[in-house]
Amino acid sequence: MTSHDDNKVASPVGSKVHPDKALWVIWGVMVLMTVIALPFIVRQSAVIQAFADMCMTALSAGR
Repeated sequence: MTSHDDNKVASPVGSKVHPDKALWVIWGVMVLMTVIALPFIVRQSAVIQAFADMCMTALSAGR
């Protein structure tokens, strides 16, 4: 009888890629774009008002 461990191929530890790496990269790019765009968004008072309205709608819906 052979063990299942004998059939496994040894792989180097450094070659393992986290399965969610692409999601983390996408998330990081989105955060970076948000931080870069923030000074331009703050100057637009209509955008800030719309965001505040959305937040208040979400808060009042939870009650």
